[in-house]
Amino acid sequence: INDGKDDTSSIQNCINEAIKHENAQIIFEPGIYNLNNQLVLDYTTSSIQLSGTKALNNITELHSTSEKNIIGVRGYYANPSTGSFKINDFKIKGYNKPFSAMHNKANKPNWSAAIIVTDIRNVIIDYVTIENFYGQGIQIASTNRNANGDDRFNKVEITNNRIIDVWGFHPKGDDYGDAIYLSNVVNGIVKNNYIENSLQRTKQLGRCGIVLEYLCENIKVINNQVKEGYDRPLHIENTLGGHLVENNTFYGSDLGIVVVENLDKPYKKTEILKNKISNINLRKDITYTKSYNEGNYGDRSLVFLLTNMKTKNEMIIFKNNQLKVYDDFVYNSNAIINNRSKNVSITNNEIRSLNSKKNYFIFNYAKG
Repeated sequence: INDGKDDTSSIQNCINEAIKHENAQIIFEPGIYNLNNQLVLDYTTSSIQLSGTKALNNITELHSTSEKNIIGVRGYYANPSTGSFKINDFKIKGYNKPFSAMHNKANKPNWSAAIIVTDIRNVIIDYVTIENFYGQGIQIASTNRNANGDDRFNKVEITNNRIIDVWGFHPKGDDYGDAIYLSNVVNGIVKNNYIENSLQRTKQLGRCGIVLEYLCENIKVINNQVKEGYDRPLHIENTLGGHLVENNTFYGSDLGIVVVENLDKPYKKTEILKNKISNINLRKDITYTKSYNEGNYGDRSLVFLLTNMKTKNEMIIFKNNQLKVYDDFVYNSNAIINNRSKNVSITNNEIRSLNSKKNYFIFNYAKG
């Protein structure tokens, strides 16, 4: 600690001993721990907590000195899922460089994550700062994306975290570059997180600020701030619904919220309420590549909704949100809302184009 040497082995040895016991907690003293390799937590039924120190001028920092994952938690795919993991009060600093044609990972399929968790039952990530990572900030996922029963995560809480300058560039695959990614989660809350990828520092967009995907259901996304630097601040796709998205700030993109759902599956009503959505902070002075629907004029809009369902039941409620387009920032679209779902109710939203002579439209193709 605090000596510039690699601390991976000593911490890993401590973890290996802790996971032999139920309800183990590892408490880290404040200071800087250097990691040249991934910390791996493998177990089936154990519950383990990593706790750092977070006080003024007295915090616990994990610094990556390589380009690998920092913390990897791996359960065993089972029905029901087992094991619990909690991490709190850390600063995790990655090893990444700004985007350039010479970046060794950009536009390639390889990526890493600050925290990656697979195939356990419960996860809590609280008061963790993640900085300067290529790939993913927090990834919660089952190895079997078709898992839809008790083999999914039972409960996930991601709260009070700061994720700064986490990005990834792979537009061909469009498969990484997220601050927070959840899949196969039955119940979850993503709350009070601050997410920012500064384009002035990193020179490239990440993929998504927050992702809900692959049979997630009953996720509350509340009071988060996605301020800058993501192709889509919020992306929801192929879930089972039941989500509440409320009082968030989704800034920095001309594709603020994307919802793409198959409602022919058992689907619960999703509510998107009282959010602020804007292209503000999508800078004109930096060249970067967008991915989702780029080049399809009108499809990149502050809200893009696409669902399929045989009935006209209103399963997605989009209400009391604030949408603003600023001319001082990039907006390569003629649409503010692009609705391709008849299963949507769009009511009582404030929609503004500021300081502009340009006309913008609401496209309601499916007559929601």
